[in-house]
Amino acid sequence: MVDMSEDSHLTRHSLAWHSMDVNDVLKILDTTPHGLSNEEAARRLKKYGPNELTTKKPTPKYIIFIRQFESPLIWILLIAAIIAFVAGEELDTIVISIVLVVNAIIGYSQEIRAQKAIEGLKRLAAPRAKVVRNSKIELIDARDVVPGDILELEAGYIVPSDGRIIEERSLKISESALTGESTPVEKTSRKLEHALSIADRINMVYASTLVEFGRGRAVVTATGIENEIGKIQKSLEEVETTETPLQKRVGRLGADLGIVAIGLSATIVALGFIRGFSLYELFFISVAAAVSMIPEGLPAVLSVVLAIGVQRMAKRNAIIRKLAAVETLGSTTVICTDKTGTLTENKMTVREIYAGLKEYEVSGIGYEPKGEVTYRGMKVDLTKEKTLEMLLISGILCNDSRLLKDKGLKDKEEWKVIGDPTEGAIVVAAAKCGLEKSEISSKYKRIFEIPFDAEKKYMATLNEKKDGKSYHIHVKGAPEVILNFTTKILTNDGCIDLDEEKRKIIFDENMRMAHKGLRVLGLGYKEIQKPEQKKIDDGDISDLVFLGLIGIIDPPRKDVLDAIKAAKGAKIRVVMITGDHKSTAESIARELGIMEKEDIAYSGLELDNMSDEELDKNIEHATVFARVSPQHKLRIIKSLKKKGEVVAMTGDGVNDAPALKLADIGISMGIV
Repeated sequence: MVDMSEDSHLTRHSLAWHSMDVNDVLKILDTTPHGLSNEEAARRLKKYGPNELTTKKPTPKYIIFIRQFESPLIWILLIAAIIAFVAGEELDTIVISIVLVVNAIIGYSQEIRAQKAIEGLKRLAAPRAKVVRNSKIELIDARDVVPGDILELEAGYIVPSDGRIIEERSLKISESALTGESTPVEKTSRKLEHALSIADRINMVYASTLVEFGRGRAVVTATGIENEIGKIQKSLEEVETTETPLQKRVGRLGADLGIVAIGLSATIVALGFIRGFSLYELFFISVAAAVSMIPEGLPAVLSVVLAIGVQRMAKRNAIIRKLAAVETLGSTTVICTDKTGTLTENKMTVREIYAGLKEYEVSGIGYEPKGEVTYRGMKVDLTKEKTLEMLLISGILCNDSRLLKDKGLKDKEEWKVIGDPTEGAIVVAAAKCGLEKSEISSKYKRIFEIPFDAEKKYMATLNEKKDGKSYHIHVKGAPEVILNFTTKILTNDGCIDLDEEKRKIIFDENMRMAHKGLRVLGLGYKEIQKPEQKKIDDGDISDLVFLGLIGIIDPPRKDVLDAIKAAKGAKIRVVMITGDHKSTAESIARELGIMEKEDIAYSGLELDNMSDEELDKNIEHATVFARVSPQHKLRIIKSLKKKGEVVAMTGDGVNDAPALKLADIGISMGIV
């Protein structure tokens, strides 16, 4: 057992909690499911400190102002102003001074408004936390949570610290703050294998993530800066802001001008001295020559030109926070882009359906129920496709999401899904065929449910028909699990036996959809006699009728394909960096033309097993990086910059902050 009474935090945080049994985790953290005592919690709070993100002391404003004079060109102008003043050249002194002051004010104001990512991280912190202490649930300040505390998790709850799940019931958590993926993660308490990325550690919870559905409990394994979100902040503070290509060139120009000016002045003094001129005369002649070489208007001209670029970008809905970033955009050679919400709609959509041994396609994108289901290019008539109809009805009934029309941005009405986006996609697909959830749900009332379980990989509902004469069990889950429960298959000609040949056909269909990057769900049902207690259990999930498969994906945005073609036409390479699964990322990348035959995709785990030298060697042909962490993103950006690339990084979450700062230009999508 790790001694929690000694300074063992390095050992504690190096442990792979996800690969341990719950009892072992509790033993190591010296706690129980009944929680810590108030006395022990107070002792640990004193030892480990508050559960909050600490930030470096802000840079004083006078230091920020002084930093505006670090450029060699500015140094030369400053010296020229001093010399002009001494020489009595009032006009030159005034002009140069105005240029220096205006340039300093512009730079100062830009830095004062700059990087707010750390403050954003602190705002993500949960203000209050529910913990079990002395066998009772207590509501405490999130900053008082300590390692070994037992967290009470429920829908709408912001997780206050990292932890290992010890019990759960249909628990789903949105980890977009950490991974950038908006689809809620189905959690489990079971022990997992050791070699897993953060996104695949589904028995862990992380600070600043949101509980979307269900309930659970977790034991705290890390707090404060040791949380995964804290590590992002630490990386952000360690990353130094790099100069833009323009700033580098201006710096070189200033240094070159300084050398030439000094050399010219020295030459004038030497030749004049040989010819008998006085040193007093030579001083003013050499100063005048040096000052005449200096383009004192250059900083102001650059600022004006860049400001015009800022205005033009603003008209295209792009807000530029630093003037020099405008020029960097024009110098970009590689764009590293997130997938979810940037290249894709961030709206799960049913694209394919397999029912009655027939393949159907579904048109339309997003949550608006606009589109149609087709078979071999022809729109289907649901009255003649009873298997498809039954599949969609079952998908509606075994479903906790709903579709509604609500006001969005600028009071514009838009369709939204309340609940799990994947389930919502099924509701939308049914609506495209004229099947409304409210109508179907009132006709087949749900009287009991078995919530989705990450281990069992299915959800089941018991529904009673409105007339009270029939009862149905509807099951939705992983295709291989549903197939194991089924003995028959529904076709338009009725129910037939599900023999091995048909099972293989369904299995191949499932693999075909999965290889296209679709998330595939299977559905089955059966009619039963009136249950005595109007309840069902896992033992009732057998002898089902197989209804079919539903393939769901977050589809690409309509204008993305043209944008990528335009980038490639300008010799700009596009690299996808995502927290999603590798197969899904590859599928989308190939569809958008990001990934070609000779290109390679790497996962976060593969990057972990790759040295920096190996990454530098392979990165030229890598166009997709999947299941990556914020630390992986930093490595990718560093490797690209080593190759001399000017890197633009897009991101839409706090998890992208370190990489956005390290890149030559960081582009925050949808963030003002």
